[in-house]
Amino acid sequence: MGQKCTYFVNLAGGLSRAGIFICSMSRRRHLTPKAEYEIYSTFHEMTSGKCAVLITHRLSAVQLADKVAVLADGHVAEYGTHSELYAMGGIYTDMFDKQAEFYREA
Repeated sequence: MGQKCTYFVNLAGGLSRAGIFICSMSRRRHLTPKAEYEIYSTFHEMTSGKCAVLITHRLSAVQLADKVAVLADGHVAEYGTHSELYAMGGIYTDMFDKQAEFYREA
């Protein structure tokens, strides 16, 4: 992992000892797919059995969560599991399908 990834893991490790996990994954554009996978895997391992907040626009990472809150216009517009939200056919489904579109065409 690169220097930024190592810093993230070290920071998360420190917070985990305090039982706090808040993670924003908005600045990942320079990560390789492998590095991104390692970060999500480490985050998942570190938060197992604990309360964590993951803030991301990458909906592939959302599947790590037990529950998902979709925010729109300053409020929670949709709430549920990935499967529940996808079945609703609302905002979450639209965003997920847009991100997955190019993967599905392969």
